[in-house]
Amino acid sequence: MTIHIEPNLRIPLPDGVELGAVLYRPAADAPPGPVAFTLSPYTADTYFARGVNFAEHGLTFIAVDTRGRGNSGGAFDPFRQELADGPTIVQWIAAQPFCNGKVAMAGGSYCGTTQWATASGHPPALATIVPTASAHAGIDFPARNGIGYQYLLQWLAFVNGQALQSTWFADLGFWRNLWRRRFEADVSFRSLADEVGGKWPQIGEWIDRIEAHDFADYMPSDAQIAGIAMPILTITGSYDDDQPGALAYYRRHMALAPADITAQHYLLIGPWDHGGTRTPQANVGGVSFGAASVIDMDALHREWFAWVMEGGERPALLKDRVTYYVMGADRWRHCARLEDATAAIADYRLSSAGNAHDLFTAGWLTPDTAPDGPPDSYRYDPCDTAIAAIEMEVDQEDPAEARMVFARNGTQLVYHTAPFDEPVEIAGQFVLEAWLAIDTPDTDFVVRIYEVDNEGRAILLTSDMLRARHGNGIATPCLVTDNAPRLYTFAQFFWIAREVAAGHRLRLTIGPNHSIHTQRNFNGGGTVSDETIADARTVTVTLHHDAQHPSRLRVPLGAKEPA
Repeated sequence: MTIHIEPNLRIPLPDGVELGAVLYRPAADAPPGPVAFTLSPYTADTYFARGVNFAEHGLTFIAVDTRGRGNSGGAFDPFRQELADGPTIVQWIAAQPFCNGKVAMAGGSYCGTTQWATASGHPPALATIVPTASAHAGIDFPARNGIGYQYLLQWLAFVNGQALQSTWFADLGFWRNLWRRRFEADVSFRSLADEVGGKWPQIGEWIDRIEAHDFADYMPSDAQIAGIAMPILTITGSYDDDQPGALAYYRRHMALAPADITAQHYLLIGPWDHGGTRTPQANVGGVSFGAASVIDMDALHREWFAWVMEGGERPALLKDRVTYYVMGADRWRHCARLEDATAAIADYRLSSAGNAHDLFTAGWLTPDTAPDGPPDSYRYDPCDTAIAAIEMEVDQEDPAEARMVFARNGTQLVYHTAPFDEPVEIAGQFVLEAWLAIDTPDTDFVVRIYEVDNEGRAILLTSDMLRARHGNGIATPCLVTDNAPRLYTFAQFFWIAREVAAGHRLRLTIGPNHSIHTQRNFNGGGTVSDETIADARTVTVTLHHDAQHPSRLRVPLGAKEPA
């Protein structure tokens, strides 16, 4: 099919700024119809293939450069500008002769965030959005659970200036070497603003916001979310870095909007990583999935748009309002609410002989037993830089990591279930309730859960991390003043669906957040972003699992009936 492309479309904004865009139409003389668009800081050119695909299938598509990026005028102000610009763009498109008044949005990552920002302005012509892998400021970027990512500099470099710095951004060796150098230099997290030439004003502001946990003006308000009244298809993945953000938007809308509106909100969770939410692959970090996991995402978008804007059939994959893929079983399951994916919760108590430091002396995760055994402890020195070299070989931020490093004997705790007698389907979010005592004012914990096969190979399923001062909630930080055990609840694990095979077991690890990729807590109790090695304190972390302190892992079990 011969399509019509207009590469120099200009969209005027009320303040005189013009946005650059590329228009893809089925033909120059095609009759007016629905129009889908994306609002992207990654330049319109990156949406060329999808624009062509939509146009070849009869749908007009526009790739719009955000303010200050690509061919657009103005200055780029991430996360704030689309709250005003998005609704204006929708109404401009709706008034064009090629549009029949119905406008939709698509796109992933920041381009999912721009959809929520636009929809929160309630433009009348916006008929539907398909927010995919949507970053939510304060939830998963530029920090997760109040712990900052060094990646925020890499992302700002990606969108530096008007053009896309894709080669620099993708040079992982460059960035890992920079993170390692910073780690070994024991510099403050705030000094990130001075790297690679400095002049990164957003970093200083973002770090202040991380410390204060204040991103309110970056995101739609509850009232704005509650007023979004249109069909929505939210898409994320089990290994999507922005899954916390995508599900935060989804849950906010489900909790705040009227029931007749939320009945039109669909959710799709595949086994994909961040990029796979746009282009699904059957392999993530060396872990393979079945053929059913690879779907035609462009076709799904077209089917969704045809259903909600043209009276077509509902996409066949979306048999109910929630659709999720069960890894290990290679099947899709469906339910009315995300909560319904979890059929039951199994409590596994932690116990040990008091030395659960590695694979050979690991503690136990046992169901329906009384807490038992002396406490376990590990000692963590934030000045230890040896782990930086290990992370260069085994990237701990790869969520599908199929290897496990136990090179730091004594600096983490390990617990195993017994091998399962039959396949066990897990669907939902784990929760760990751990009674921990520390002898410093603060420290960071990381918890990971693995599936271990009968040959000892481990696959990371999900993870969570928590700063001790946030034990009572991130909005009410409180430093630790004694070494009494406190109950810490780890409830922000990535949502996962997987069938654990018979003969396999679960592994739980608890240790420090000692990573080249994240903000380092020197345990001193001050403003974490400003601390350096001069503030460092070695901490002893003790995990209790007795009758008075019953630490437990809550395992979400999925449905047993056929899919």
